[in-house]
Amino acid sequence: ILFGLVRRGGGASILLFPTANASEEELTTAWVLVHELSHLTMPRLSGDRWISEGYATYMQEFLRLRAGLLSPEVVWRRVVSKLRQERLGAGRPLAEESETMGQSRTYSHVYWAGAALFLEIDVALRRRGTSLIEVIGSAPWSEGERWDGFRCLAAIDAIVGEPVALPLAERYAQLVEIPDLTPLLEELGVVLGDEGIRFDETAPGAALRRAMNA
Repeated sequence: ILFGLVRRGGGASILLFPTANASEEELTTAWVLVHELSHLTMPRLSGDRWISEGYATYMQEFLRLRAGLLSPEVVWRRVVSKLRQERLGAGRPLAEESETMGQSRTYSHVYWAGAALFLEIDVALRRRGTSLIEVIGSAPWSEGERWDGFRCLAAIDAIVGEPVALPLAERYAQLVEIPDLTPLLEELGVVLGDEGIRFDETAPGAALRRAMNA
């Protein structure tokens, strides 16, 4: 699938542009479709694209994993590799980079920096006995209201009953690089070495990682 986008006027819909010779496997495992579908689980945001695109980028990986379309090894290797490859943008704070990525062409950096944020949010929520997808599913979204990214995250925190997502987002908004998440990944038992990805089942967060895969 070469390109996709969400349309909300007159009801939600997704427009996709697949190649004429795309196989069934390519269509069902492509990240684009899951990415665009993920957008529909949140309201249309006014600005803050690093939040909306970061959310969809995070979900495109783990929803495919949970659906059995990709293996844990493939997904975690891709996530770890992307966070490293896209670490640098154009040297501006993420919130500013998001506004100017059309000129700087730093889309991938902005999307994956946002995905890093939601990885941290999901882990933080799971430590509290819930998950990102569970909270999103119970959030009081209303298409008739005007939403921005920070208001969405404040709604998540209201459901959880403590500040979790919003403080992380406020920190990320000022970052010029994707932070090094190696300590978090090691806690989850995700280790990327010269021979690829491996999972440390003795890590303190190994059970949490397995729950993220399910």
